[in-house]
This record gives sequence, C-alpha cells and structure tokens, in this order.
Amino acid sequence: VGELPTTAKVQELVQANKLRTSLSKRGLNSDVIKAIEGLLHLDEGKRWNLDRVETWCKQVGTQGGATKGPKQKMRHSMTLTLKGPVLDSDPVLERWPYHHGVPSVFGVFIPATWDRKGSTIGQLGLIRDFGLQILLIVRNGTWKMCHDHQNKPLYVNMTNEDEVSRMKPELLMEVITSPNFSTTVEGEDCIYFGLKTLDPNTRREQMDFVADILGVRELNERNVVAAEFDLFPFPSHCCNAVLGPNPLEAGQNALHLRNKFCINVAGLVHSDGAVLWWPGADVTVSHGDFGLVMRVPQSHRIGELVEPAFPSLDMEKLKLLTDEKRFRETLALTASQAWKTWTKNLPPLGQKVQTHVDDSCPTLRVTPAKTGPGVRSSQIQALELVAAGHAAVGGPKILLEKDSLGIPANLLKPLDEAELETLDRLWKNYRTEPILGFVPKFEGIVDKADQRYLRMSYLLRPFRRPRVLDIKIGTRTWLEKECDNKKLRPDFLERMKELYPDQVTAEEQTAAGVTKLRFMKLRDEQTTIGTLGFRIDGVAGARPTPKIADWSAQLKKVTTFEDTVDVFREFIEMAATDDHQQGGVQPEHLAQAMLDKLHTIQEAFETSPCMQRHECVGSSLLLVADAFGHAGVFWIDFGKTRLLPEDYHVNHNVAWTPGSHEDGIIVGLTNIVKSWQTCLDR
Repeated sequence: VGELPTTAKVQELVQANKLRTSLSKRGLNSDVIKAIEGLLHLDEGKRWNLDRVETWCKQVGTQGGATKGPKQKMRHSMTLTLKGPVLDSDPVLERWPYHHGVPSVFGVFIPATWDRKGSTIGQLGLIRDFGLQILLIVRNGTWKMCHDHQNKPLYVNMTNEDEVSRMKPELLMEVITSPNFSTTVEGEDCIYFGLKTLDPNTRREQMDFVADILGVRELNERNVVAAEFDLFPFPSHCCNAVLGPNPLEAGQNALHLRNKFCINVAGLVHSDGAVLWWPGADVTVSHGDFGLVMRVPQSHRIGELVEPAFPSLDMEKLKLLTDEKRFRETLALTASQAWKTWTKNLPPLGQKVQTHVDDSCPTLRVTPAKTGPGVRSSQIQALELVAAGHAAVGGPKILLEKDSLGIPANLLKPLDEAELETLDRLWKNYRTEPILGFVPKFEGIVDKADQRYLRMSYLLRPFRRPRVLDIKIGTRTWLEKECDNKKLRPDFLERMKELYPDQVTAEEQTAAGVTKLRFMKLRDEQTTIGTLGFRIDGVAGARPTPKIADWSAQLKKVTTFEDTVDVFREFIEMAATDDHQQGGVQPEHLAQAMLDKLHTIQEAFETSPCMQRHECVGSSLLLVADAFGHAGVFWIDFGKTRLLPEDYHVNHNVAWTPGSHEDGIIVGLTNIVKSWQTCLDR
C-alpha cells in the first residue's frame, strides 16, 4: 500500500476489531485483507498457519483475484537471489535485506528561516565542489500519498493515520528522487547525502563542508542515517550503457538515468555479489546487474516508534526503464535505425563489460567460493562476537558462514553429539511448538578441514551493530550422573584454590583433588546460579562505560539481585545509544522491548510440552539489542540437555532433589524478568 504501520498500531487495530475497516479504507484487495486478518488473529486456534497460507495462495492464483482489479503475479521473496535480469514486462522491486557493508548516509534539515530559499544545488556548489552524492530531498508535508490495489492514489495524514482522503490535499509530502544541478532547496527540506568514503576523518570533513555551504548548525553523528534500499534488475537492453548522459567511448550507450528516468542509483550490485556504492555517471551496467535506490526515511513518530522507510522509486518510472517500448520512447529510440545502433552496442550475453570505477566510491567486493551441485557459495571466518563459552576463552572456534554476497548466514559450531541429538530431536519432533521460535534453526552437519560442525542459523543477522549478553539459566550447571562420579580431579582443586581458597578443606588438600560435582556445586553456590537461578556469563560487542571499565571483571563481581539490575541497565543504555554512531533510541523503549521478549519466551517455556520432557542443564539465554530498537531473546547451548525417561516430567520451577531431574530454568527466567522489570522501573 506504500506504508508500513508500526506494530503498536496494528495491535491497537486488531484488539479494537478495526483492522478490516482500516485496511478497506486504504483500498486493499479483499483477499489480501482476509489473509492479513487470518495471520493476525488474536485466537491462536484460528490464526493462519503455513498450510492455510498455501491454500489461500492456490485459491487466489486459481481465481486470478476474487475482486476487480489488475491481475498480479505472485512472487516469493523470502530469500534474495541474484539470477540476472528479469525479462517479464512487469518490473520487480524488492527490498534489499542487508545492512552490512553499507557506507554512511547523513541527513540535513533546512530550517524554515533559512535565508537562501530557492537556491539550486548547482548554485550552492554541493556537487561541483565536493563530489557528494545527493540521494533524496524530502519536502515535508502533512500528507503522504499511497496507492490501493487498483493503483489508485489515496492520501494518509502522517500525524493522524486514521485520517485518509481520496482528494489530493495541499500539504502533500514531496519526494525529489533525482536531485540535480537545477533542483531548488527550500526551507524545511531534508536532504540526504551519500558519503563517498569509509574513512571517519574524511566523513567528518564532508559533513563539516555541507554544514558550511548550507549555513546550518554543526552536523554530528546524530545526523547519520541507517539507510535502507530497494533492489531492481537492469533489463538486458541496458547492458554496456553508462548511467549518465555521455558514453565513455565509441560503441557504448548512455542511459541518462537520473534526468530521463528519474532513477537515482545509490548502488550497483553485480552478478558476482560485488556492490559498488554511489556509482558515478560514467559507471557501466553489465549483464545481471541490479540497481539499488534509497528508501525514504520518515522522521515522524508514533509514541517512541519511528515509522519505517518506504520506497522512493515509483513503479511507473521503473517501467520506463524495463519496458522496451517505453524505454525507446523515453530515449528517442523509436526510429528503427536509432534502435539498431543501440542494440549493436549490446555485448554478447555473458561477456563481461569493462567498468570504470571511481576510486572514491566505496566497494564491497565478494569472491564467491567454488560451487557445484548442492554446494553453497559461501565464505568462512571465525565468529568474533562471542560472549561466553569455550570459544570465548580460547577453545575451539565457532565459525561464521557467509552467503554469496558476503552476508553472515549461518553458524558452524564444533559438533557435540549430545547437542546434535537434542537439536535434531527438537526440529524433527517439536517444530510446531512456540519454544522453537527462540531456538536457532538446525541446518545439519558440515565437514570442514577434518572438523565436524553443527550448522545453525545466525541469530544476529537481523540486528545492526548488536550488543549481546550470554546468561546461563537454571539452579544447577551439572548433570545428575556427576553424582556417581567419584573421581578426584587435581585440576578442579587448583581452580578452587584460585577462586574460592577459603572453601578448600584440609581433607581435600590431603586428597590432592576434588570431584567435578564438588567443584561445580561450589561454583553455583558462590554465584547467582545458587540464589537466583541465572548467571550473567559474558557480554559481546561491549565498550567501556563510565560505570563499567572492564565488563569481564565486573561480571565476576555480580553476586546479588541488585548487581544484575545494574548490569542490565548499563547494557541497555550502551546498546540504545551506541556512542551515537548510528541510530539511537530511548533506553526505556529498548528495555521494554527486551522485557516483552522475555515475557514471550517465559510463556513458551511454561506451556511447551517438549519442555516437560527435557532436563535442560547448562543452557543459556542470548539477549541481543541494538540502537535501532531491535531486541531479541534466544535459547542456546544444548550440550547438557537430555530427553527424560518414559513417564518422567519436570516443571523447571522447583528445587532439585536426587532423581528429580529438576533444573530450575524457569526459576532463573522468572528472576531475569523481575530484574529487567526493576531496571525498567528505575
């Protein structure tokens, strides 16, 4: 529809039973409304599952749409694959799902009292003097234009989105998608610049330059925007053409893309996965290339929530490029001789076009691995963002597997037979249970350089610059079988002397060793495992704060409930502000988002039948947050998780007695929730 309402607004409409009215008012297809209502149904028993969605897809596909309006092609967009240009007459615009490797974008708001209103970009010297890429100008109004399923315009009030009009209002948001030398700048405009550098010092110089030229207050990192992009395929008739108006050499075409088609390409994605950001007018399009265009950021808020960005590229403009007839009309190539000259310059399919690259343009280069049938194109590197566990203290490394575009996709964790058995059982026998929504998806076993790994989904993929807490949950960290292990371990005695010297007895000194059970029970008693049922084991992506100079040292001092509250508060403030490098949200908003996630996983723990059949010792919760308001809670580490014997069930919320298999993980989770609630209240 051209807009993405916030989660809070959707919840409000669903609970008030006004969703259908709101969607109908915006002109949605009735079949689509039916699907949305099904997917968001408050009654879990009536909520649509994947089978119901597939049935709906088949019904709509067979009917060609139950309501009047143009028949739409259905396209699966769950994963992005680069397969070369799409030759259908209908253009395809997909959301670019990646945030890694994207150079910075910053926005400048022009005050209403600005004394140079009406000056053009050329007169201001923004392009000529410093080579900045101007991506968008948003002329802020009160109303935003959307389109219904019949592509008819409607207008939504940005300050009161319940107010919808079919009549074009006066204060309509205008998005200038292809600013050029003659584009004027007015008061209350917001101009977005692409930074042609990855160097922070040069970035600072460019921002200072823009502030001086425009005569606005000093720009800082708060002006930096986490830009989002849409992706479209270049049709084959664009191959061997430069983006700008002038060919570099004989036998080459020129698209004049910005002025003739009003398409401002922010990035060029090549078929091998390489991304060239902020390409200049002399960059050449090759077979299989895709274009990236920036989405329009929105500055208005509903409460603490910022409305999501929406597409800046109009589909009609894209059709001018992709439809051959309209393409020829736009570039005055309707005459047969003119078109013959154009097509003569197209290289044979598959031939690589030599592209001039401006050294100032940031480029993300990816060299895909050699692949064969059934083999993924990927890169492997050691995972750096490890909060706790063996990999954090010099043990076997956890590997990060990237996809063909160099984007993290999966984790490769050294294989543990017990964890393999648990993950395989969970994803085979319990995949419909709510608890599986918090568990990394198991993707099988991988052999790499004489080492076997468990392949799991990368839980941090949706986050940007994430901060991570690893929290061990449960009232014990040892298996019941350790009760029968009487072997004396000198290494554990030495660790007791180092960590808990006053707890070592004379008998243990004489025996020159202690059992594993003795050491682990003592360790649990000396930490919050014994008192609260959880222990904060580590943090990743952290930086020193005014209160915590050394996170590792600080976590060793956590012994009380109040200590955990202090750590959670420091963590969420650090994650929310992110040194003002990007984004930035209110810590209270991020803490509430985390608390909501914790309540959800707590309910899943308490209601999932599979939890009653498993003893879960030594597992952890992974708490993830970033400065863009994203929070996540995940359940990981199943090396000590065991399926119980027949007729055994556990509650996870009572004290352990020999043979009970109780682990106390719900005790720990309940106290984590209480600690976060206290943190939020303060």
